[in-house]
Amino acid sequence: MQKKKRAEIIRIENKDNLSMDRGIWRAAELLGEGMIGAVPTETVWALAAKATNKKAVEKIYEVKKRSKRNPLIVHCHNIKDAERWITEFNGDATTLAHTFWPGPLTMVLPKNPGIPDVTTAGLDTVAIRVPNHPIALALIKQLGEPFAAPSANESGLPSGTTMDAVMQDLGDKIDFIIHEEGKCKIGIESTIIDMTSKPTILRFGGLPLSKIKEEIGEVDIDPVALGETGNGQPKAPGMMFRHYAPKYAMVKAFSRNCERLPVLNSMVDGARELKEEGNEVILVFSSQILGSTCDQIKKYGIKRDHIIPFSDAVQLGQNLFHVYREFDRKKTFILVEEAKEPEDVAMAVNNRIRVSARKKK
Repeated sequence: MQKKKRAEIIRIENKDNLSMDRGIWRAAELLGEGMIGAVPTETVWALAAKATNKKAVEKIYEVKKRSKRNPLIVHCHNIKDAERWITEFNGDATTLAHTFWPGPLTMVLPKNPGIPDVTTAGLDTVAIRVPNHPIALALIKQLGEPFAAPSANESGLPSGTTMDAVMQDLGDKIDFIIHEEGKCKIGIESTIIDMTSKPTILRFGGLPLSKIKEEIGEVDIDPVALGETGNGQPKAPGMMFRHYAPKYAMVKAFSRNCERLPVLNSMVDGARELKEEGNEVILVFSSQILGSTCDQIKKYGIKRDHIIPFSDAVQLGQNLFHVYREFDRKKTFILVEEAKEPEDVAMAVNNRIRVSARKKK
């Protein structure tokens, strides 16, 4: 039997001068030759291909087992670079770009014909952003063109936020992985806003909605971004029915739309019932309810390291996908209390929790 190849691990040695780093040169060379590889960004790890190389982009869909109806995000080096690939950069889009790029904001805009249809899933628009990560930016600059990239994971599973997660999912399926220790700074994907007509949020993400409103005023919100099931052609990544979920473990979401005590009691009762049925239970909830509650939960046989507190929505977002991956086992239930504060970040994190908790088809 033929042994599967392993991705080439590319180390970055000259972080003080990335433009002269041999690792950046090597990664750009491979992308230029039509290879695909994993690149760190501030949101989640990206699976990159040269955006204008149709065959390379097709490899992304094949490796991820991703629907070709699901468009990719094109990552550019700066605003000037992004302007090359769109036909209209209206006033509000320009304002957002100058304010939030580089950063976790993706804008949907009319595309330049130079971007192949496979990259945009046949749409006449392109989802485009400038990542806020020095390695990603140096790679795009060295490549001389943008790269197209979804998250570096098997489609539908939690996005990879560490190099180890990428290795686990794709280590024998892609051409290279840039070596980078630690977790991604944000831990959830970028916010996506459609700028082709009235600004409309398509996906909540790393940039809070309130900051967008401060710059351009009120915006619409697509029902899919609020957790409703979408129909037809997705306008942007992350709008498919079930996304971000573990492969084996089941996620149960507990809403914070009511008083705190009923939410807590519901989680505790749910944990007890699941343990009695022989399941492994992981509890993810606010550190405000530790103490006596933990003692009560441990009586049901739940291990202390299976009780995972978070201080706020930011911390939950940074660690949510990592928890999903760490405890992705059969007969495991991950009970997650939705975040409350800060409200804008909580909207994005809670969206990931609710979508991942949908039943498997």
